[in-house]
Amino acid sequence: MRILNVRMTCTWIALSVAVVIPGVGQSLAPTVKDHGGRVLQAHEVQLEEIAPFVQMGGAWGDRSSTAHGTFGLFPGEATSPPHTHSQAYHAVVLSGTMTNPFGTESDPTTMIAGSYWYVPAGEEHVTACVSAEPCLFYFHADHPFDFTPIDTFTAERSAGAVTTQAGQIQFEEIAPFVQMGGAWGDRSRSAHGTFGLFKAGAASPLHTHSGAYHAVVLSGTMTNPFGDEKNPPEMTRGSYWYVPGGVEHVTACLSAEPCLFYFHAEEAFDFTPTEQ
Repeated sequence: MRILNVRMTCTWIALSVAVVIPGVGQSLAPTVKDHGGRVLQAHEVQLEEIAPFVQMGGAWGDRSSTAHGTFGLFPGEATSPPHTHSQAYHAVVLSGTMTNPFGTESDPTTMIAGSYWYVPAGEEHVTACVSAEPCLFYFHADHPFDFTPIDTFTAERSAGAVTTQAGQIQFEEIAPFVQMGGAWGDRSRSAHGTFGLFKAGAASPLHTHSGAYHAVVLSGTMTNPFGDEKNPPEMTRGSYWYVPGGVEHVTACLSAEPCLFYFHAEEAFDFTPTEQ
């Protein structure tokens, strides 16, 4: 059995301009705030080809050696070979239509933007972009990324594998400006991954959270100014931001369309408005 170890970064090939999704490509370093907050606009994501069927670009961490959050880009109608990973990961679709059949699964769920999937460690699967347009996704894991091709499937889908279509996410209003819907975990008690939906033109009050979180934009145009920041970077689909625990900020949807985003954290979610 061959093992493709994608931890080797020095030989990766830079993404060509011809396959750049609008707003996603190579550019300058991300904006990092003095207090540890971070914004990575979509055009700043540095995508590199790691296999003929996929490019990847880091949002945070180092997928070759540590926990990480990473953007992936499949060309239209591209498919990975059957494979496994030594560690589990969570993923969300940002654009295009994808499938992720597990084991001998013959009729996999199709996933559009706003869908979620989870691959347990060692789970046999294929990841595919089934649309004519390229498929952009974001995935995160607590361990380094690796990839082990297999010759054939030997097992059925396990009970731990998850695919959730966008329409299956159950949103509830938690404040006048935002709704939230769980992808995994329980945001009221523990680590979680959650979808958020801001109304068009809506903004939160200045506030803090006791724990840090990572987030990516799926649709709309958002900002996340820290403290008294006057000209925060605008974030479109494929952008990323990070908020450390205890740091004052405002989250806002600037666009005429609602703003959909996904965020994940190691601690339960809370929200403390800051008196001004």
